[in-house]
Amino acid sequence: MQGVDVRKRARLPHWDCEHGVYFVTFNLFDAIPRDALLRTREEAEARVQHIRAVRGPLTVAEKRAIDDCIRVKTGEILDAVHGSCLMRDGRVALVVANAMTHFDDQRYRLLAWCVMPNHVHAVFTLAASHRVDRIVHSWKSFTAHRCNALLGREGDFWQNDYYDRLVRDARELRATIDYILANPAKAGLRDWPFVAAYPERL
Repeated sequence: MQGVDVRKRARLPHWDCEHGVYFVTFNLFDAIPRDALLRTREEAEARVQHIRAVRGPLTVAEKRAIDDCIRVKTGEILDAVHGSCLMRDGRVALVVANAMTHFDDQRYRLLAWCVMPNHVHAVFTLAASHRVDRIVHSWKSFTAHRCNALLGREGDFWQNDYYDRLVRDARELRATIDYILANPAKAGLRDWPFVAAYPERL
């Protein structure tokens, strides 16, 4: 794959790919209960160890399948709407939505996004010379300060890391965007305004 750069932030690897389409998720500091996160990671590690014991190193397909399983289970935990859900307050959700759309068509091009009560999804492509980690850092840094001030609180607002995935093909892109658009209803949110897609950009 041409133009790929792999970086490591905290515990998760992150990929930068020229002309790549990214699916990014970042969560409020308390969106995922610690015991649920540990259990998901332990189950994934057990699968890895089992495959290694039986056949040796994992194939690319096996690694991807385990990553997909983690993503699905994490999504189920997020959709259960745990934690303080600070973005259930429309003022807070609007700050986050405005931050994400502010540099749209300049630093990145949004294809879909959703601000949920305890997490955020975005699908986008990068403009030349921009990186996923810097884009997400700018969203999180600006909104953490602004939202904490709005709520009269201090301390962590976001979970330290974020989840990013390179979308592989048109079929996966459609499925990802459908997932984002359905996220509010799946979590029981009616007439939730903080979600958008841009089909004309596909």
